[in-house]
Amino acid sequence: MNRDHRNDVGGSPSASTPQADMERYLDALLHALRYAPAAERVEIAYNAKEQLDAAHVTGGDAGLTKALATMPPPEQYAEDYPAPPGAGDGTAAAPRKASSPWVLGVAVVMAMTFAIITIVGTFIYVVPTNRPSTAPVPPVAAPAAGATITSTTTGPSDAFVDDPAVVGVWKAVDLTEFPRAYTLSRAPEWKEDLMVNGLVFGSEGMLEWRFPRVALRTRWTNGRVLPFPSQPADAPQAHYERRVVDGQERLFVQFITNDVIHLGATPKWYVLTRVSELLPIPLATAQTVDLSEFVDDPEVVGVWKAVDFTDSPNAYAPSLGREQKEEDLVFAGLVFDSDGTVLWRLTGGGSRRTAWSRGLVESLQSPGYPDPAHYERRTVDGQEYLFVEFISGNVVLFGVVPKWYVYVRESDIPLP
Repeated sequence: MNRDHRNDVGGSPSASTPQADMERYLDALLHALRYAPAAERVEIAYNAKEQLDAAHVTGGDAGLTKALATMPPPEQYAEDYPAPPGAGDGTAAAPRKASSPWVLGVAVVMAMTFAIITIVGTFIYVVPTNRPSTAPVPPVAAPAAGATITSTTTGPSDAFVDDPAVVGVWKAVDLTEFPRAYTLSRAPEWKEDLMVNGLVFGSEGMLEWRFPRVALRTRWTNGRVLPFPSQPADAPQAHYERRVVDGQERLFVQFITNDVIHLGATPKWYVLTRVSELLPIPLATAQTVDLSEFVDDPEVVGVWKAVDFTDSPNAYAPSLGREQKEEDLVFAGLVFDSDGTVLWRLTGGGSRRTAWSRGLVESLQSPGYPDPAHYERRTVDGQEYLFVEFISGNVVLFGVVPKWYVYVRESDIPLP
């Protein structure tokens, strides 16, 4: 980042020193932590800590210069988070003499302490589900470095509100927890393969999620992405933000996984860049199985409790101990009714009902997947078990071999 702007803050070029520049940056950081919205303070503090830690600031001029090269200009904080009218800002003090490295080190420690208190005070970063509207989105052409071009809406979920600037094709390049702390100066945060190839935002609210093996469609409106049709009606809606990061346009989109829906996990954000087209999707190999004609299996009717998770029923050996902790299982149990429906009980509370037929269960885990899960009843070491395939996102999108939930019978009679 070009640091020539430092000479315009607080005096002539001759008055700019690494210590003085760092003090101006810390003043600006305290200003941002004072006036930014509560949720954004966590990202600001996290970003500042990451930048300082990466540069190993110890008080020397070389370390300070290295750290300052990665930090936003102090005036950017004032522009992004202006003080409310009539509010006194203790950070806007007159220029001071450059402090000694020891004094500066104390200031850095105090700033980091303040950041930690801010993080603890807000408990945990949770993406707001009803973020207030901002100013109209500016044109995409020639965005100013560091500018934020995000937009949201507070309208009803079924009313489409257009956002022409987001229409187009976007390629996924990374996955992050903090969009506002994201920078292109570091290596990608996600080290594994991305589950999403990209997104296609169409006109009139049509949205297509592109995965390696399938494409799933849902809808979008200004600032938000609606759940997949087969997800629960009360599933949280994803938010998106279009931002300029280090001079380049990026789109950040929340990814609502089963852990988010059923266990209350905090969603991560896909980072996407605008492209002209995405790679075509290979033809799916799955064959749709029709469950409309129910074939009874009286031996499986009843209540089953989840106790374990295994790679294969053939390899399951309960005498060797559990392969997975019971509290880590997404599904708490299954209730098979003789009318061809099965109730999935969720560990985090709640339940959902799908269809079943002899040897098959309609998949609850992955919306849009055409094949049901298979189940098998077996006796292992004298104990009756029910093994049910877990159709995870990796199974649907990457074709990996599914693992199996392990259940034990609680009752032969389904609950009312």
